[in-house]
Amino acid sequence: MATTTGTNIIDRARVILQDGGAVRWPDSELLLWVNDAQREIAFLKPDASSVNDIAKLRANTTKQTMSGIEITSGGGVPNANRILRVVRNIHAVGGASDFADNNSDGAGRAIRLVSREILDSQDPNWHDPSAATGSSTFVSTGGNIKHYVFDEIDPTTFYVYPGVASGQSVYVELIYSAVPAALSVKTDTINIPDTYANTMVDYVCYRALSKDAEFAANAQRSQAHLVAFNNTLGIKSSLDNRTSPNSTVVYTNSADQARIQAGQ
Repeated sequence: MATTTGTNIIDRARVILQDGGAVRWPDSELLLWVNDAQREIAFLKPDASSVNDIAKLRANTTKQTMSGIEITSGGGVPNANRILRVVRNIHAVGGASDFADNNSDGAGRAIRLVSREILDSQDPNWHDPSAATGSSTFVSTGGNIKHYVFDEIDPTTFYVYPGVASGQSVYVELIYSAVPAALSVKTDTINIPDTYANTMVDYVCYRALSKDAEFAANAQRSQAHLVAFNNTLGIKSSLDNRTSPNSTVVYTNSADQARIQAGQ
């Protein structure tokens, strides 16, 4: 959980802007750029605002929208940036208190990402609750979702296989990127990790100096901060890829893979 406040970001930016007395840029203006910085970072690096939650899927359909599902914090997620991953089935959400507490005891079967083309070709009726049969028969409470489909052109929607039967309650663990909530006052805490604080300072300086871009020196400084902002995010993405535990998973041969799959 972040501890950096808007005040921390603004004060650092003022040192660079040489406006400690808030003569050129009032706090209210810089706070706008702080909020813009959060949103821009979440847009360019969605995992910066990732949320891991339990979601109750929509019934009588395969289609799940972030605004239509019900999550543990209550209601849908109209401010979702994009789906990141559907992890597993959850079977132990018994009552309202469990749901509110994000109780994930009794986790069920893993849910795998599959290609829409594969499902469409093998089972063209998998979306239709009245025509789906066999493995695509819509599941009831306690049943398992086996696969999900995601399409980058509609990043806040995913489809589950099989679908959820009418009137049934099926839960999954879901990871999504949320649009960071805006800071109302500068003393509020930022809504992305503290590690992005310096990057946010660069963005605030970029936007502030853009205000005086008619002066060549300020235009150059503004662009320099924008370049620093973009470079830092690029380096962070590269570092995350290099240090990800997933990047070190190597099967030396098929026997190794078989042992791992068998839990040995």
